[in-house]
Amino acid sequence: ELWLAPSKDENGAVAISIIDTNTNFLFSEMPVNYYLDRSQPPVISYYVTTYSRDLATGEENAAVGDLAPGNYRIALTMNGQVYERWVEVESGKLTQVVFVVK
Repeated sequence: ELWLAPSKDENGAVAISIIDTNTNFLFSEMPVNYYLDRSQPPVISYYVTTYSRDLATGEENAAVGDLAPGNYRIALTMNGQVYERWVEVESGKLTQVVFVVK
């Protein structure tokens, strides 16, 4: 995802690190949900899963590219707990998000 050029120059990308309290990357087929909040319906949802362990070579284990600028709620559920972050995706920039899962 992060290596692909955005369809529009003004779009951005999000890289996610999902780690445990010992900073080990967590790999599973858990969905990571992105919700674009434009303060008016409709809300756009994206569903991604973490990379497989053999594909993870960088500082992230999930990503979505080519996102329109705006505020996003990024959420995942693990061990019965919901983790969420609100982030701003900016034009032409990479937004990095870290989830520490207990």
